[in-house]
Amino acid sequence: MAWNVIRGQGFSRLVSWIPLLQRFIQATEPAHQQPRPCLFNYETVSNIPVTSMNNDWLTIGQVADQAHVNVETVRYYQRIGLVPQPPKPPRGIRYYPPGVVHRIRFIKRAQQLGFSLQDIAQLLALGNEHCEDVRHQAESRLAQIESQIRDLQAMRKVLRKLVDDCQRHARPGHCPIVQSLTGDTRD
Repeated sequence: MAWNVIRGQGFSRLVSWIPLLQRFIQATEPAHQQPRPCLFNYETVSNIPVTSMNNDWLTIGQVADQAHVNVETVRYYQRIGLVPQPPKPPRGIRYYPPGVVHRIRFIKRAQQLGFSLQDIAQLLALGNEHCEDVRHQAESRLAQIESQIRDLQAMRKVLRKLVDDCQRHARPGHCPIVQSLTGDTRD
């Protein structure tokens, strides 16, 4: 009978019990056991859904492929608490809900915009219900980027002047760029 449950429709119902079993296992772990160090608590980043209405559960390799990341990236996000780690059955592999793929894509897109993993954890915690707070974080990041652009433009101006000076005043044994970088103002 158990084989029929796993082979047929019952498998999706069986897999749906995984989150419940995970909570049970965590609740019954000995109190003296120290939790793994984690930068972010999953409960604080759970507003972006990880579960899905359908039961197309994925292996870690499938999650990585669909999210266009390495398997080690998925494991790293689990270690720091950005992605939940499903329980591992005694004889089997972990299965992830498809929502994990969307969560990882969100993380990668936010990183491309320059958000740190800690910022991303805060964005995930805020979710869709706190748009104004999310906007404030985005405005803060935008201000940082604009400041970096101004700094880069100033560096470009200085380097352009050094290159121009070098083209005009270069002579054997004398390089205006090296001289400027060493602080030597003698000619």
